[in-house]
Amino acid sequence: MGWFGDHIDDMLALIRAIHFAATSIVAGSLIFRLLLMGPLARSPQAVAVGKQTRRVAAIGLVAVMASGAIWLLLQTASMSGLPFNEAVTADVLSTVVTGTQFGLAQDVRFALALILAGCLSYDHVAPSRWLGLLSALGLIAAIAWTGHAGAGIGEMGALHLAATADGQGPNTLRLVHCTLVPGSTLKADGSAAQPGAPSLIVETQGTRIELAHCVVGALRIAADCQVSLSHCIVDAGDPASVAFAAVDGNAAGGAFQAAGCTLVGRVHSALIGAASNCIFHARASLPGGTAPPWPAPVWSERRQEGCLRFSYLPLESIVPRRYRCQPAAAADASRVVPLFDSLRYGDPSYCQLARRSASEIRTGAEDGAEMGVHHEQMAQQRESNLRLRLAEYLRVGLDGGLLFAD
Repeated sequence: MGWFGDHIDDMLALIRAIHFAATSIVAGSLIFRLLLMGPLARSPQAVAVGKQTRRVAAIGLVAVMASGAIWLLLQTASMSGLPFNEAVTADVLSTVVTGTQFGLAQDVRFALALILAGCLSYDHVAPSRWLGLLSALGLIAAIAWTGHAGAGIGEMGALHLAATADGQGPNTLRLVHCTLVPGSTLKADGSAAQPGAPSLIVETQGTRIELAHCVVGALRIAADCQVSLSHCIVDAGDPASVAFAAVDGNAAGGAFQAAGCTLVGRVHSALIGAASNCIFHARASLPGGTAPPWPAPVWSERRQEGCLRFSYLPLESIVPRRYRCQPAAAADASRVVPLFDSLRYGDPSYCQLARRSASEIRTGAEDGAEMGVHHEQMAQQRESNLRLRLAEYLRVGLDGGLLFAD
């Protein structure tokens, strides 16, 4: 992370603590002076104490503004993933200040700090004292907003990586063990508020997107980006919706590779470089529907390179070379399809293959496990091992069986 190496999180924690403490000192000083010293305001002792508290508030305000500026710089480096000396540029700072809730919160706090500085300069005027107190209380109240700013959602509820004026952005966006709720948010009944809405929009040029063990909605990725998916769920809400495409939802998205993933929805990519142990649960758009018509539910613009292996995808898909994918023949296309216990986000069996699914899919991964995101559970091997060991411990003449709870 540039100058601070791997210690930027420690620096952020320290500067936030200083900022919050300075804000509390400023507000506390003004509250003490106006509310507690009010009845004794005319006494010489009160005048002296008032000057001291004003001086303390002014020093605290300087600390608030300085620590706030440093916080903004460190947070920009943390958000962008760039080294600190590369993150503190006009383009990156402008993106954070104008395009994130954290930046908006910092703008509001800076404006309140300027108002408070003006009020302290005209402290001899009574209305300025009360306005200064209100500004200080506003700084205190904005702490909660600032603290939760990183939890905000962008346009359409998506994580939106917008490009700068020259189209550039961070080199890498890496999400590990993260959830970008499919459908943006959930209704009271648990259903998606906006089925098919994208969860991740990347407009920058040449950015590498890495997702590992994530649950996300539809992806909208610029054509010259590269995407790596590992043990992820990409859920567009319906097999006929668009799960992966360019920012416009129709053109080819960036080149991608996937391992142990389940994608619900259609895919249009510039190149599918590699896909192993995956399920592409997609179907052609319905006539008259709003989804763009494509020649195939899974469509790779370039087919001269790349390989899909030990995966399920519709037979009519336009993709590079297949190796031991399902269905293997047109005669099996209607039988060998993935059946799921649930495709509803939040259910315990979300995107888990049902036992009634074809054995070619339930045991079709390269190691004999099931295809898709639950591949790592090795459910079929565990079931087989249990049946073998169960027979060893049964008394003569007894037969054992497995009963699966729903």
